[in-house]
Amino acid sequence: MEPPAKRFRFTIEVDIYMLREVREQDPYHNPALWLNVAENLSLALGRPISARAIRERCDLLLAQFAQEDRANLRKSGTEEQYGEKETLLQEIFDVARSHGYRIRPGAARKAASTSAPSSQAPSGVDRAERRVASAVRDSASATLHAEPASGEDSTGFGDQVPPNLWSTAVFDNVEVVTTAPEEPYEVVGDFSQSSPAPQEETAPSTAPVAAGGAAQAVGASAGAGAARARRGRRRRRTADRHLEFFERRLALEAETRERAAAQEDRRLQLEERRLDLQERELQQRVREFNDVHEERRQKRAMILQQNRLLADVLQTLVNKLQ
Repeated sequence: MEPPAKRFRFTIEVDIYMLREVREQDPYHNPALWLNVAENLSLALGRPISARAIRERCDLLLAQFAQEDRANLRKSGTEEQYGEKETLLQEIFDVARSHGYRIRPGAARKAASTSAPSSQAPSGVDRAERRVASAVRDSASATLHAEPASGEDSTGFGDQVPPNLWSTAVFDNVEVVTTAPEEPYEVVGDFSQSSPAPQEETAPSTAPVAAGGAAQAVGASAGAGAARARRGRRRRRTADRHLEFFERRLALEAETRERAAAQEDRRLQLEERRLDLQERELQQRVREFNDVHEERRQKRAMILQQNRLLADVLQTLVNKLQ
């Protein structure tokens, strides 16, 4: 009896490769591209992985990212891998948000359940970190809201830029399947576990935290703008390749038509020459026939004349004998 196959588990290396493919393919714009992501990931890993599993994994990572659940996002790996993973999640989160994509409630609840045990009995350090995080969000939010109302959002989505790299808004997911969902979707609110902090405890760090939040907001906006610029360049390159292909195709078709027209002209010229030769041959035969006919007529005329002369001679002889 064969042992049961090991259950596949996503590692940080697989997550990074998967997030790169998602960033390149952009399946949030066209859901059919989830199949391309699944095919590329299956080829890289050497085992089949369904598009649904990849989509659910992305939803879970985005939900953990939105909840600032760094404990689960940084379970294993190096600092470089953590940084790349968070950067990819930020870019994908911005792209998904621009397309109105919503994380499924199941993924959001799973992310909340995995982060709940660590938040049930927070230590003194955790409480202090949460107070600082709350101050970061409050200060950065106040700084961003204080900007002139006439300023346009750099993300172009119609929503305000998140105050820091870890967004606090979680979206529901629209199921990328053709069947109806099993449960109704709902808007999942802020999963942040931070508690209100006394003003006197966070007052000394409010000013530098606000500056840091604003800098992170600018960095997030720049990252989203760079992602849009890369997509725009890819689309322009694709459009240029398509245009070049169609131009070459039209040029080849025109050249083919010109060659066909030249061949048709050549064929008509050869046909005309052949008909001319046939006409000359027929004329030559007619002349030969006329010459032969004239020669025979002249021979018959000579024979008739000789016969008349012979008849006249015989008649003369008969007359003399009588």
